[in-house]
Amino acid sequence: MKFVRVSKQDGTWQEFSRCWIVQAEKNNISEDEVFDNLKVLEDLLEDVDRSGTFVTNDDQNSIACFINLAKIPNHTGTVARVRHMKLCPNIDCAGTFDDFVEALVAFMGSLIKFCREIPDLNCAKVHLRSPADLKFLKEFTKELESNSILEKSSYHGSWIEMYFAKELV
Repeated sequence: MKFVRVSKQDGTWQEFSRCWIVQAEKNNISEDEVFDNLKVLEDLLEDVDRSGTFVTNDDQNSIACFINLAKIPNHTGTVARVRHMKLCPNIDCAGTFDDFVEALVAFMGSLIKFCREIPDLNCAKVHLRSPADLKFLKEFTKELESNSILEKSSYHGSWIEMYFAKELV
């Protein structure tokens, strides 16, 4: 699975948002609930060249988020900042806990693949959706560190910072 940037200009935003609306209808979820999630991401669609709204390219667009690539103080190279992570209605409102865990693992794998394709990027900062995400992601990043995928990870407020191992950068 990988991230795909969505845009109104090429119709991918409309296709993506329709997918989530159909899921909401199928699961008897209020369209308002879906529109609230979509509105946050729609406002960030055409931000700038190094930012945008991305979705996972699986059959249900499991997770959508905003990614900004920037040079920021106290970091070497480019940093990927991931915010506004949203789960599709099938998982967020009608899925099991296992569905959530699978989606989060796939999301993190997609993020790592995405980051590896960007020259000079050696850090990703992910804004957590809730404190519950922290427990899972601490275990996840510990495993990535033990397998030399991450050099280190750290946590600051509601952010997790992941520094990629040099051989992966």
